[in-house]
Amino acid sequence: MLNTPSGLLVFTLLVAGAVYRLTVLAVRDAITGRFRAAVQRRYTGVLVNTFTRCVWCLSVWLAFGVAAGAYYGWRYVWVRLSLVALTAAGLTGYFAEKEG
Repeated sequence: MLNTPSGLLVFTLLVAGAVYRLTVLAVRDAITGRFRAAVQRRYTGVLVNTFTRCVWCLSVWLAFGVAAGAYYGWRYVWVRLSLVALTAAGLTGYFAEKEG
């Protein structure tokens, strides 16, 4: 599937959606607030604080990891389903914020 232009487009959109959701989860969501605060207290360095507060900074590194993992794991159904689920959750959250 990844060797066709449409397959590559689908792959890219799924990776982008998954990276968006994971970035928002790590930097802004309330569900990870306690963990984020604990990490910020324990590791007071600039780098850790940047990654726990900067959407752009964290998303670049997550994109490398998600893209590599998705590329090498594409043959597994659970990888593709995870990408679809994360993308769907990201889109739902995005549109819910815009609506509310």
